[in-house]
Amino acid sequence: MARNDPQVNFRMPQELRDKLESAAKANSRTLTAEIVARLQDSFEQQETRAHSLAPTRDITDGPIGLGRRQLINRALAIDARIASLQSLLQGKRTERQIFLLSNPGADTEWFDAGISDTEKRISSSQAELERVRATLSNTFAINTNPGLDDQEKKRRRDSLLAELEKMEDEWMDSLFDKASQKLRADIKKRTTSRKK
Repeated sequence: MARNDPQVNFRMPQELRDKLESAAKANSRTLTAEIVARLQDSFEQQETRAHSLAPTRDITDGPIGLGRRQLINRALAIDARIASLQSLLQGKRTERQIFLLSNPGADTEWFDAGISDTEKRISSSQAELERVRATLSNTFAINTNPGLDDQEKKRRRDSLLAELEKMEDEWMDSLFDKASQKLRADIKKRTTSRKK
């Protein structure tokens, strides 16, 4: 977080704060970075639910048309996610610099891990955005190609639809993988704290 980012002061139950502090320690983050990451994840999950409930095809496109509106909305959502992640990355880099100024020569491994994780998420989101844009471009090319008969247009659209559904499955799988990793970390943390 940058020093000029807005500050929020709020109350929370002590039990929730303890959980957040434990999770922050387990994830090598500050308490603020943990809260921001969890809020960001909740918005990404909400975005995923919204996309999974959206119809795959537009009624206006007819029975063989791809949902262009859905692709455009998906591209806009991914673009917003990338902007948010880039802001988060800048904040993490600033936090690291402030920490080093306060603690010259200190180990910054946990800052570096958080920065690396965010860079990977940005890269993954950028690749996903490019795939959505390519699918949208291919849809437009199919619809405007006068040399294709209706049967060939249907075959190509169905192929693009299958590709879009595969992208959605991969996206959902990656979110479920993140959730299961967090769950495993929470379980491990609880079992180790019980042993003590």
